[in-house]
Amino acid sequence: MNRASAIFTLLLLLMPLLWAQTGLKSSPASKPQIMVLAVFHLVSRKDVFTQKQGDTLTPKRQREIERVVERLRAFHPTKIAVEHGDDGKLSERYQQYLSDKYVLTADETDQYAFRLGKEIGLSRIDSVYYPVSFDPNEAEAYANAHGQKAVWDAAFDRERKLTEQLDEVLAHGTMLEALRFMNSESAIDLNGSMYLVLDRIGASTEYPGADAVSRWYASNLHIFANLMRLITSPDDRMLVIYGQAHVKLLRSFVKGSPDLQFIDPLSVLK
Repeated sequence: MNRASAIFTLLLLLMPLLWAQTGLKSSPASKPQIMVLAVFHLVSRKDVFTQKQGDTLTPKRQREIERVVERLRAFHPTKIAVEHGDDGKLSERYQQYLSDKYVLTADETDQYAFRLGKEIGLSRIDSVYYPVSFDPNEAEAYANAHGQKAVWDAAFDRERKLTEQLDEVLAHGTMLEALRFMNSESAIDLNGSMYLVLDRIGASTEYPGADAVSRWYASNLHIFANLMRLITSPDDRMLVIYGQAHVKLLRSFVKGSPDLQFIDPLSVLK
C-alpha cells in the first residue's frame, strides 16, 4: 500500500469517530447540506444602515415573494433555521399559521420561512439566533481622537454603499432580484470587509477596533454553534435565513467544516 492509499484508508477509519463526536448518527458517505440565505430586513430595525423600507404586503411584492419561495423549495430543505430572538413565540406563531389562525406579517421570517415551511410540510421552524455583541463606539471615539477618522469612514462607507445598491435594485427590480444581489459574492464581500477595515483602528497596545470586531466574530460563532446543534443526520438539508451582515462569516464556517456541504443559494435563485 502506498502512502496516499494509507492516508485515505486512515481517513475512512476516522470519519465515524468525527460523526460520533458531532452527534451525527448515520453513514459518513453523505454530508448535511447547508444553504445560508442572506436577507435584508423587511421590517425596519435599528441597524447602522437600513434600506428604504417599502410595503412588502402589496399584491405586487407578495407575488414576488411567492416566486422566491418557489425557488427556495427546489432545495428541498428538511429544516429551516431563522434569526429570531424568542423561540417560544416563533413556535407558537408557526403552529398557529399551520392551523390557519395566523396572518403573516411583513417580517422576513413570516414571509420566507413560514410560507416555505408550510408548503413543504415542516412541523417546526427553528431559531439559531444569538444576541449580537457589537458596539463600535469606543473605536469611533478612538478614531476621532487619534487621527484615524478616515479609517472609520472607510469601514462604514462599505455598508453605506451596499445599502445604496440595494435601494437601487428594490426601486426598479423584484424581491428575487434583490435577493440575488444580496447573495452575490461581491455584495457579501463588501459588507464583510467592513469589519476587517474597522479592525485596524488602534495603535500600540490599544485595540478598540479589534476588540469590537472580536465580539462580532464571537456572536457569529455562537450562531453557528446553534446551527450545528440542529443537525442530527448527514441527510439533513438545512436552509438558514439570516441577515446579510452575518453571512460572510456563517458561510465561511460552513465551508471550513469538513463534515458539512455548503450549497450556494444562487443555485436556486434563478
